[in-house]
Amino acid sequence: MSNSLRNGVVGSCALAVALMAGQAGAQTACGGSVGPDVIVGDLPATTNFSPVGGIDAYSMATTSCNVGNTVLLWNAFPSNTHPAITQNMYRFSRVDGSGRFEHIGMSWLKHGFTALTGNVCCTCQNPGNGSRLGVGCSDPYTAGRNASQSGLGPHWQVNAHTGVFPTNGPAGGTGGSGSIYRRLQFATTDVVATSGGSAAATRFFGESQYVAQDDAAAGNQNNNASHRELAISGTVSDWTVNFSSALGSVANTSRGNPAIRAWATCEPGVTLTNTQVPGDGLFIVGSKATDLGNGVWHYEYAVLNLNADRNGGSFSMDIDPRVTITNAGFSSPKYHDGDGEANINFVNAPWTYTKTANQLSWACETPTANIRANAIRWATTYNFRFDANVAPMNGEITLGIWKAPTAGSPATEMQSAAQIPGMLPCGSADFNGDGDIGTDADIEAFFACLAGNCCATCGDADFNADGDIGTDADIEAFFRVLGGGNC
Repeated sequence: MSNSLRNGVVGSCALAVALMAGQAGAQTACGGSVGPDVIVGDLPATTNFSPVGGIDAYSMATTSCNVGNTVLLWNAFPSNTHPAITQNMYRFSRVDGSGRFEHIGMSWLKHGFTALTGNVCCTCQNPGNGSRLGVGCSDPYTAGRNASQSGLGPHWQVNAHTGVFPTNGPAGGTGGSGSIYRRLQFATTDVVATSGGSAAATRFFGESQYVAQDDAAAGNQNNNASHRELAISGTVSDWTVNFSSALGSVANTSRGNPAIRAWATCEPGVTLTNTQVPGDGLFIVGSKATDLGNGVWHYEYAVLNLNADRNGGSFSMDIDPRVTITNAGFSSPKYHDGDGEANINFVNAPWTYTKTANQLSWACETPTANIRANAIRWATTYNFRFDANVAPMNGEITLGIWKAPTAGSPATEMQSAAQIPGMLPCGSADFNGDGDIGTDADIEAFFACLAGNCCATCGDADFNADGDIGTDADIEAFFRVLGGGNC
């Protein structure tokens, strides 16, 4: 797990003890967490709504479980001590021979109001009233209740790291209406009918996450999201979304695992790295390099902000300046219905892509330039991609933190392990090819080749393979290799 940072204090693995419940395949045992610990224990059903203008919508039923050893507060508004509940939709697809895992739909937030006493995850120890979710108890919300539009509030008023939000009820205007308003929306053209099973070229996943103040105060906020595979039927004019029961699908709810972890079940070779921002929330960075043949590799990245309040504002990596980059791209989920401060949507504009001699970077506007910029806010996943003419190596990306640092959260950027383009090879120190490496004869042959007199067994005068022949860069690279270094 990578958790290094710049302009801050180096974190330690101890910061992320709670991450263990969020790792692929991990389940939190009943009563295994200290303090209250709410998770999504089950995603049992869906309800579909009529599309409007090429946008369809559905809702998922959610059953929460308290797997901690202390009761969880569940006070209805005007109190802010109850869970707020997200719903998201993801798509895995194969494009031109490589896979990608994208966030294609999201809803506004359902706010909890009464806790019941089910036994879905554990044996319920009933606290005796609806304002607490007892130890081991579960609470169901139907898909219809989670889609009740008047009770859905915006994401921005909730700090997902602390679980704190205002006490005066969900913010947001009341002027909207219609079948898809504030619900889990997706573009009808982003969906296809599914055949089900692990061999499917396109698969879909539903995700829900509970955010609660006392759960966060106990340090248990990193296992609050769960996912389950979806089955899609119908046509582009009106899709029907259900949960999948096909052989090879994620037929049961994957507890404590956000949907991004399904990427690794959809195709081999995906790297997922937990990156905890000290004093703030958790990002998960996914990466995959795919050999497209003919010397071309596709690089695909997905960055989930699970619960970091300070958000992500840039994504970058260092590259060998000789590497050729093509087909750079970006994708992100779409905010809708005024899901932003003052009932104005956050910007849905793509990030600005920049390539310099030795770096690739994407960035949104800064908070100073635009407070509604398209930052990676909590419960969203953003994608970055490109093709390169070199195989991958294990490296790291840099994630820039969007909001200004604070005394409690000083990091301005975080490094995360990822697959990145490797180095193009230089020529050999045995330049004249006589089997003796790094001799005076190699040096003489190299400079003769620079002058246009290459021997039959000599290497290339473009020693560093950057396309410029016989430059100072070639000479510098030759002597670095001659000295036993890298190109």
